[in-house]
Amino acid sequence: MARFHVIPKSPYSVQFWLLGLDARHGLLTRRGFTKSPAPIGSSFYQFGPLRLHSSGFTLHLPEGELEFCRRCVLFWLNGEVIARQRGFDLSLPAFAEYEAWVAQEYGPGYRAAQFAAHKLPPPVRRNLALWLAQLGQAGLVQAA
Repeated sequence: MARFHVIPKSPYSVQFWLLGLDARHGLLTRRGFTKSPAPIGSSFYQFGPLRLHSSGFTLHLPEGELEFCRRCVLFWLNGEVIARQRGFDLSLPAFAEYEAWVAQEYGPGYRAAQFAAHKLPPPVRRNLALWLAQLGQAGLVQAA
């Protein structure tokens, strides 16, 4: 019998794809992220309490250290696994702030143009509506 693993829906599938595009085009460093080498995989990008890596992120919050693993779509707060929705609720403001900066610097249609210009990978396609719902609430992103 074939085995398969169902990956939960996550707006961060889209966010990390966009962050990868942004890193390649220098947006992260323009925003103020500092880049440093990582022992495995892509570089680390740090801006204030947010530290990004291709495998996930760490975010320092008043509640403690929030970690996110992209591969398994799990969140930890101070080393304890927490509910996925709570992890999204705690971390979304950091990404909404970044997306607000992108919209201010490059215009509200910038992300829509990126979606239109690229063939979206399947995880991005599957999660685009969720990402738009999460970040579109603040009027930061226009649909493609």
